Amino acid sequence: GTHNEFYKFANLFIQDANGTYNFADLAHFNKYYEDFMAGTLDPNYAYFKQYRFGMANKEVTGDPRWKAPFSAGQLGFYAQDKWNATPSFQLTYGLRMEIPLFFDTPTANTGFNEYASKRGWGVRTDHKLSSTPLWSPRVGFRWDINNDRQFILRGGLGVFTGRIPYVWISNNFANTGIQMSKYNVYNPKGLNLIFDPNKQLDNADKLKASTGNQEINVFADNFKFTQTLKFNLGFDFKALGIDWTADAIYSKTLNDIYYKNLAIEETGRTFGQETGYTWDNRPMFEQTTKGTPYAYVYGLYNTNKGYTVNLSLKAEKHFNFGLDLMASYTWTRSMSVNSGTSSVAGSNWMFNTTYRNPNDPELGFSAYNVPHRIQASAYYHVGYGTRKQWQTTVGVIYQGRSGSPYVIEMYGDMNNDGARGNDIMFIPTDAQIDQMHFAPTTVNNSKNTYPLITKVLGTNYSGNLTEDQQRALLKQWIADDSYMSKHRGEYFKRYADNLAFEHHFDVHFAQKYSFKVGGQINSLELSFDIINIGNLLNKDWGHTYGDGFGRYFSPFNYEGDGLFKFDGTHVNRDYDSYNSRWRGQIGLRYTF
Repeated sequence: GTHNEFYKFANLFIQDANGTYNFADLAHFNKYYEDFMAGTLDPNYAYFKQYRFGMANKEVTGDPRWKAPFSAGQLGFYAQDKWNATPSFQLTYGLRMEIPLFFDTPTANTGFNEYASKRGWGVRTDHKLSSTPLWSPRVGFRWDINNDRQFILRGGLGVFTGRIPYVWISNNFANTGIQMSKYNVYNPKGLNLIFDPNKQLDNADKLKASTGNQEINVFADNFKFTQTLKFNLGFDFKALGIDWTADAIYSKTLNDIYYKNLAIEETGRTFGQETGYTWDNRPMFEQTTKGTPYAYVYGLYNTNKGYTVNLSLKAEKHFNFGLDLMASYTWTRSMSVNSGTSSVAGSNWMFNTTYRNPNDPELGFSAYNVPHRIQASAYYHVGYGTRKQWQTTVGVIYQGRSGSPYVIEMYGDMNNDGARGNDIMFIPTDAQIDQMHFAPTTVNNSKNTYPLITKVLGTNYSGNLTEDQQRALLKQWIADDSYMSKHRGEYFKRYADNLAFEHHFDVHFAQKYSFKVGGQINSLELSFDIINIGNLLNKDWGHTYGDGFGRYFSPFNYEGDGLFKFDGTHVNRDYDSYNSRWRGQIGLRYTF
């Protein structure tokens, strides 16, 4: 057989098109406000911590709202056969071939291509992805051990090729350095806060004379679509009047994605050597493209690191009087180099937390790793009427699961790689905390909003925080955390811990009416579901824990020059108030 798909894309996405201004803190914001109101803005003072702006180059595109267009396809061909070796043993084997197609090529940036060649990067903006076939052989078996369907062993081994999210591909068509201009500047001087999104060019014009503002996205020369090798083994059996299913699945990464920023390189020194904090040996970096227009060069590469293990057990029981029961448990471990949580190349690199080289990140837990999941359901069906044409169904569904995985990061750029938010926290011991230096800061806990501050410094504390007070707060925060307290003197592993265990209940009601049309049975069903009914009954029940993909900025900040800051605020990892809400839905289904 064959399965073929063809796509045409036009990605209208211009990041920071309205201008983005970040202040380092409230003090910098207040200073800007006061100087602005007084008409005394200092052109030599850095009011902003960061300014970002993106725009389409109308001179090139002819359209200020330019969309990155490209066309692609994927051809699939497959063959499969089944061999009944014995009446109880079946072997299924097959082969699938996928051919990715790209009908367009990103624009050539001659200046960048020449520069990349001199640097030996082996990339070009106009590199067209290969249409090399990707092969996926597979084999599976099913063995009815006693040939009575009481004990069935099944399994398989095969390669699976995925369809890549094409938005990752679109980045390379948009960010060639020709059609788009991006400005991302830290501590800029001489810029004004412009509220009108249509007048951001006033600031952009001031930055055009400076270099190092462009973002370039490129493919690795031999980039391939994602592929996984999967092995599964399952056992279906009956015992104690219950139907049991046990499954084990192992998936090994063959080709997955990760990103590099080619514009940075290691200096050969470590953070510990730079600051005297010898226990933290993360490598330091420097930008190697200074004096050029290329501040960020994000390359999309392949890795074969990563795996997932799933172990599950399910029990089902069906009663003749209309009751169906089910319960299952699943244990998962999922490891990856980059979880690909963003649609933007820069974000996929910048927010992939690591304590090593961000261009060579360690294998860590996936952002989607949920170690424990419990599911259970009970449905009761009752039929009535002269021909049982009416049927009422009532169901209760439970799902318990580990909360979202999370990681603690340092706020600030500890390793000078140009990214704020990708430096994993080193969990210091008390002795190491005593050697650390802290920048002055203040806190307002007059209403006891922050439990950690109340616990350490007493009720209603407000005012300056001394170095010793910050040390005491940091020690207590680490001691109170179940993960950090067990891993002092280590780096926080990426997504190694999960938030609180979640409990969710849903209820299902359905009314069905069956009737004959032309000798065939048709049915009309009206259903009503209450999702997360616990939250309907009590606002403190049914909470979902997590925020996005579990990535948390640490309240433990790095200010630069060997100085830290810890004010004891924002340390609580709270529940998601939006996704914790109960919801109701009505359904209507006609079956014929």
